[in-house]
Amino acid sequence: MNVMCMARENVQNFSSGRGRFFGSGVDEVLNLFPNRTQDILRSRYNLEGSFKRGRTLEAIGRQYGVTRERVRQIIQCAMKVARDKGAKSLDSAIERIDNHLTEQGGIFAKEMLFENLGAKTFDERGAVDFVLDYCDKFTLLSPGRYVTHAVAHKDFNHDVYQEIIQEAEMILSDMKRPTQLPSLQKKLTKKRGEEMNTKHLESYLISSATIDRNPLNEWGMMSWGDIRPKSSGQRAYLVLRHFKRPMHFTEIAQKINDLGLSSRRSNPQTVHNELIKSPLFALTGRGIYELSAWKK
Repeated sequence: MNVMCMARENVQNFSSGRGRFFGSGVDEVLNLFPNRTQDILRSRYNLEGSFKRGRTLEAIGRQYGVTRERVRQIIQCAMKVARDKGAKSLDSAIERIDNHLTEQGGIFAKEMLFENLGAKTFDERGAVDFVLDYCDKFTLLSPGRYVTHAVAHKDFNHDVYQEIIQEAEMILSDMKRPTQLPSLQKKLTKKRGEEMNTKHLESYLISSATIDRNPLNEWGMMSWGDIRPKSSGQRAYLVLRHFKRPMHFTEIAQKINDLGLSSRRSNPQTVHNELIKSPLFALTGRGIYELSAWKK
């Protein structure tokens, strides 16, 4: 069974209430501490799943009448106690995260890590965050020039990662159009003089702050309309380029919805207005459009 199939299966298990893989181990660790420390840890890591993310140090400090620095000290002390005692209940969770990162080349975007681990609910995501902070095998990466929110092995080679992302950016900029992963991998292999593991390359690109994949499984720069279409016209262009045939504007709108190219449901009339005014499209019949470039 591949990783995505495993993720879907796990998500179904969690959403149906049949088990908590990460949370159950964390619950055992919390029992090591007095009630106030337990409550602080639950709030900080959102282990009750009450919010989308854990509460800030300041908010927790206000609740208990202490400074944010004192809250930080309590959390750090609790983590040290747990490490010193050896939280065996977290071993399987650590192994699972460790194995997944190894399979992905040592780094993975945090949101995608949650998804692949099957941590769908807020409390399970919080439990994963707890495990990541507890275990010194992992490091959390903040968004920067090359990386988005990501998790990496402690000994991950960031210099090599940055080189690969820079080279991928240059290749894509030269191509000036989205491309499939095998094509990008081939060009990177030629440029670097060494073969790169396909899964590792995909993980690097997923973790990148500048490169993304569109719903058609094409890779390119995030700033490109073909990758992150911001208007109905860009989405219509992507649909026609993908299906390679003239389409009625209502069908184009439906395909935009089917492909998930917009967070909002596409309105056929809005799409039609974009098709009418943009020189990228040519009318070929009653409400039917194609790309102008096809006529050349």
